[in-house]
Amino acid sequence: MSQGAYDMYCGDVRKMTGLILCDQGQVTPRKDLTVKQVGIPATEQALRALKNKQVANIILLGALIEITRIVSRDAMERALQTHVSERFRNLNLEALRLGIELGGEVHG
Repeated sequence: MSQGAYDMYCGDVRKMTGLILCDQGQVTPRKDLTVKQVGIPATEQALRALKNKQVANIILLGALIEITRIVSRDAMERALQTHVSERFRNLNLEALRLGIELGGEVHG
């Protein structure tokens, strides 16, 4: 989510088969890496669509789910419903759905 974290960990990603998903408004990707890099406007969309930048991480999680299919959308929605306090549950579910939509736009 930050340039500092990207710079610190991008070298740890498996070459050729790895994936770096980053917040395109917050991170400038290196061009010399041999991994797939996908930028998602998570913070921008969190502010514009949901008026809360703190759910940018959930938007990125939704995009990751859509791009990799690492878990099903239903499983992640159930996890959020179970583990997120009721006060923030709907906001997080909206952010997840927005991320899935953005991931679909990038991934095709």
